Amino acid sequence: QVQKPQKLQHLADVRHDNEVLRAKLMQIEADEETMRKAAEVAKENAALRGQLKHLRDEDAALSEHLVPNATSFALIDAGRDQNKCSKHDQELMNKAGSGNSAQSFPGMAADCGNSNWSVFGGMNKDNLAKCIRSKTPISNGCSWCFAMAGSWAYDNCKWACSSSWCSKQCLDCTAAYDGETTICTGLGIRQRPRAVAC
Repeated sequence: QVQKPQKLQHLADVRHDNEVLRAKLMQIEADEETMRKAAEVAKENAALRGQLKHLRDEDAALSEHLVPNATSFALIDAGRDQNKCSKHDQELMNKAGSGNSAQSFPGMAADCGNSNWSVFGGMNKDNLAKCIRSKTPISNGCSWCFAMAGSWAYDNCKWACSSSWCSKQCLDCTAAYDGETTICTGLGIRQRPRAVAC
């Protein structure tokens, strides 16, 4: 009978210790969850920093293509193709017009590009230029500017353009070469037919 109160007290102590341990365990689990969330936040921050760097690099690349810099002018002075499209060329291209239909000038150029590339050989610029001239009789030099643009698009935008040449994703990618086409043709973006997203 004397031991019974002692056993009850011992049981109470054990239960108390269990409650203390349970509380500590819950605190540890809460701390682990906080650390897990912190790790996820750190991972997301690192991913965002990477995306920001990519966007900055892309912006710099676009600026280099669209805004002539000292290097561009040096290349021009060295004899790079420039002002290859005449007023007559411009009239012929604008007669076909802007857009994304097969009859538009961008549509004709895209169709020629689609039929003049190979996996191992890349874009055949000579055949691409000939194809463009067969659809609209612009000059050799002028057609070559668009053949160069098509070749650049194949090298740099093939995945962006895999679904359609007139998809927004594709046009956003190929727009990076617009500055070079402006220099080669001698015609600004608003002076020549433009592709329209489909």
